[in-house]
Amino acid sequence: MNTTRALVVDDNDRFRWRLGQFLATMPHIRVVGEAATGQEALLSARELKPDLVLMDVRLPEMSGVSATRHLCEALPQARVIVLSVYDLQEYRDAALARGASAYLIKKSMIAELIPTTQRVLQLTQTACAELWGQEVTKPAKDRTGAQGEAGFPPVSWPRSSPLLSPCVER
Repeated sequence: MNTTRALVVDDNDRFRWRLGQFLATMPHIRVVGEAATGQEALLSARELKPDLVLMDVRLPEMSGVSATRHLCEALPQARVIVLSVYDLQEYRDAALARGASAYLIKKSMIAELIPTTQRVLQLTQTACAELWGQEVTKPAKDRTGAQGEAGFPPVSWPRSSPLLSPCVER
C-alpha cells in the first residue's frame, strides 16, 4: 500500500496535535505538515504536495471553505476532508461545492475517519456519489462547483472518540 501524505489544518493547537498523533498510528498515512490558518494551509500544501488535507471549516485569515477551493484549484490531485464542530447543512454544502471530498463532524469523526479517507483517496467523485446512493445528473466541470458539481452527500456519524473529544469543544 502506498503511503498517503497528509496535511492537518486547524487553529486549535491541541486538536491539531491529537489528530496528528491519531494519524501517526496508521501505517499508510504520514503527516507531512500542519497549519493553523487558511493562508498557512495554502502555502504548506503548495510546498508539501499532500495527498490528503484534513481542513477545519473555520480558520483565521481565510475560512476552511475558501482555503479548500483555492487548494483544489492549485492541487487538483489532493483530497480534502473538511472537519467541523458544526453539523450545519450550509457548511456541508459550501465545503462540498468548493471541492471537499467529505465533511466530518469532529465530535464523532474518529470512527469513520479511516474508511472515509480510504474512500476519498481511492474513488472518483462520481464513483463515490454512486456508491453512497446520490444521483449524478451530469458530470462536474471541475471540483470548484463551476458547472454541475455532483458533490458528496453530507457525512456525519453517531460515535465519538476519547482521543479527540476533549479538545473539540471551543
